[in-house]
Amino acid sequence: MGSSTAAGDLAASVADVVDGAASDRVIVLGSLPPTGRDLDVLARSPERGRIADALCAAGLLRKGSDFALFRSCLAYGVELLDADGFVPAAGLEDLFAQALPLPGFRSLARPAPAHALLILARLVVDEGSLLPKRRARLQRILAEDPDAWRSAAAAAPSWRAERALLLLERAAQTGKPIPLPERLRARGARQPARPRRALLVALSGIDGSGKSSQARWLSESLTALGVDVDVVWNNLLGNRALDLLAATPKALLRLAGRRGERMARYDDAPPQAGELAPSAVRGGWSTIVTFANAVEQRITARRSFGRGRVIVFDRSPLDLAVRMQVLYRANVEAQRRVVQLAAPRPDLAFLLEIPAEVSLARKSDIWSRKQLVEQTELYSALAPRFGVRRLDGQRPAEEIAAEIAGETWRALD
Repeated sequence: MGSSTAAGDLAASVADVVDGAASDRVIVLGSLPPTGRDLDVLARSPERGRIADALCAAGLLRKGSDFALFRSCLAYGVELLDADGFVPAAGLEDLFAQALPLPGFRSLARPAPAHALLILARLVVDEGSLLPKRRARLQRILAEDPDAWRSAAAAAPSWRAERALLLLERAAQTGKPIPLPERLRARGARQPARPRRALLVALSGIDGSGKSSQARWLSESLTALGVDVDVVWNNLLGNRALDLLAATPKALLRLAGRRGERMARYDDAPPQAGELAPSAVRGGWSTIVTFANAVEQRITARRSFGRGRVIVFDRSPLDLAVRMQVLYRANVEAQRRVVQLAAPRPDLAFLLEIPAEVSLARKSDIWSRKQLVEQTELYSALAPRFGVRRLDGQRPAEEIAAEIAGETWRALD
């Protein structure tokens, strides 16, 4: 079964739950099921309570008026809106009375074309311009009812949406953004949405634990719910700035006649089976490396905050602390403190725990079984110190994905 088919089945099952729970008309405001990434429904009391209970019983997570279902590494959302606060009473009665039933459903209906135009006008005023997907919706409305503009203008006073409808018409004609002062006047008493804080989520674990797959599934699930996500793979020790920094200590080693002493790197470690002996020079260098990578993670997080509401770190400060001890075996406690002070602190952090044998079976890598065992022990020991939640990485991947996505979604403002 393809992912699009599975997503459609998920949407259809949720729509059936909403339809079965309602005993009176419920209006779908956005994309009609089973298309679209979510279901926006408008319901009056007591229908809202019945629908909310049914959605929770069907396994959807709840956050206020929002619901989300995470299944098979997919996600589908429902926004259950209160009809009484959506439009004034006079406009509300017409909206429900003129709504058009959806084929195949008992209670679900869609707005009449004139009301669909008024809803679209409010969206465009909120967004500031007529986005391509909104223009496509406008074209569908007018194709269904060429007289929708006139009917919407007649209904606009009961919605208190005259100005918004005029701005929509102008945006459709000119394609230009709507100036902010005009948007504010059109909004009237409606409050603008408050800015939402970005969320940093970190995934940790030894090689083969599934970090990258879980990061991808988390991104896909949240994107399906309309959340902007930026996934960042942290290279830890492999950046060019550190190659430049390494030139000075390496030159000092040559002057001291210690050419055989090496500065460990991520991409060549561990090439030898033997462990590095303690060294003051290597210890100092390891602290520089730790600080540089911790700061790089902080800079990367800040840069990503402008691209997404959720930033997902594939490898986190915990991975950096573990890797420093495995590679350098010097100044370990100092390095951990550097990581905690300089690296960004994730809002949510998960450790995918698997045994060394599972790692070797899943992925051919540079680490030996002994080294992987050491890393698993370090991850488990350090996880509480870094505020990281431990998860059994041998559970079915779909279960883990649903748990991580659910916690992340609930943590969003």
